[in-house]
Amino acid sequence: MCRNLILIVASFLWLAPCGLQPKPDYVIDKKSPKGTYRVKVRLWEEKPSGSGDYTEHIKVQYFKGEEIIGTYENKNSDQYEDSFREGMQVVEWLDDNVLRMGRDRSMQPYNDELIVTNNTQENVKQFSVLYGKFEQLHLFDLPPRSQVTLYASPEFKPDHSSNYFLGYGGSTKSGRTFEGALQSKQRTSPSDGPLRFHIMIEEKDLR
Repeated sequence: MCRNLILIVASFLWLAPCGLQPKPDYVIDKKSPKGTYRVKVRLWEEKPSGSGDYTEHIKVQYFKGEEIIGTYENKNSDQYEDSFREGMQVVEWLDDNVLRMGRDRSMQPYNDELIVTNNTQENVKQFSVLYGKFEQLHLFDLPPRSQVTLYASPEFKPDHSSNYFLGYGGSTKSGRTFEGALQSKQRTSPSDGPLRFHIMIEEKDLR
């Protein structure tokens, strides 16, 4: 009995400094329905020298044909933060120029409307909106003076509240950028129904 206990303790002490084993690389490479656009996601873990924990890395690239039209990179070494993998459970094209990345929302009762209006003279090359913690929508090539409606899940929480705040940003074909945020009345339960956000991209917003 004592011998077995010693072996267990010894095994624990040997494994503890090594930290957890890294998760396998997570790679997604998906073309839009008509093949106009493409998204490539790579998630991997590295163990910094002298550390017992792994740092998580993420790199997302957006393509139009062979041209890279956007890149996002980040890393997370806080073991108590949500993993990037949590926000990449689903990577799907909703239309040829609309991409969604986030958690599985199939059990949510409905979607909220995000009405995006390009009220400028420029083509919006890339537009991104973050709705809640794990819901991203990306829109590519929104023509001048045009409008599109995106649909995003409110993700109800255990206290029955849900998202009522979103942040957005993007760039035009000429390289000018914009960003902003919107807030709606806080919803306290599913019975409050869907919300509608009007996102206006104006000339004065371009930098």
